[in-house]
Amino acid sequence: FGFNNDFDIALTNKKYFQYYNTSGWYRLDFYRFTIFWHIDLGGPSLNTTHGHCDTGSFCLYIDGCPVLADIGRYNYTDLAAGKYGISAAAHNSIMIDGLEPFAPANYPDFYISSHCDISYKDEGEKFTFKISHDGFNRIFNDKINLQREFTVQKDNIQIIDNLEGRKRHNLEQSFHFYPG
Repeated sequence: FGFNNDFDIALTNKKYFQYYNTSGWYRLDFYRFTIFWHIDLGGPSLNTTHGHCDTGSFCLYIDGCPVLADIGRYNYTDLAAGKYGISAAAHNSIMIDGLEPFAPANYPDFYISSHCDISYKDEGEKFTFKISHDGFNRIFNDKINLQREFTVQKDNIQIIDNLEGRKRHNLEQSFHFYPG
């Protein structure tokens, strides 16, 4: 599932969904909530101007105020602070066994090969946005699929992470609350 062009969908006067095909950004305005997602549908980003490991991560605003934020990149050097800013740990994301959702693009094709899908559904007072990917399939001797589902209603948001695999793994989830 993908889109060929940028689009804006006015769902109602208090709900608005936007997608920007050339950049991979999605935005939902739903009553009090604004959510941004960056999703590389084709797997790891080869784009040297972005290249963050942020597929499946999000930023959340309530009443225009940041609640869960992307902490950003401290600098563009090869030092620890610069490297951290592009990692999954620096985003509201998931890591399994210390691995990010997608391997960096500088690895061989067989290792970074992955697929990502999104879907969404507007049910009036409820909007559901799903991100599915197999970027963790590179974990030896296991096939792990991740589905992250966001359900947004007028006064609440629910995030459900579903991981399917055959073995036990260490799961790390990062949520970066905005200071204040």
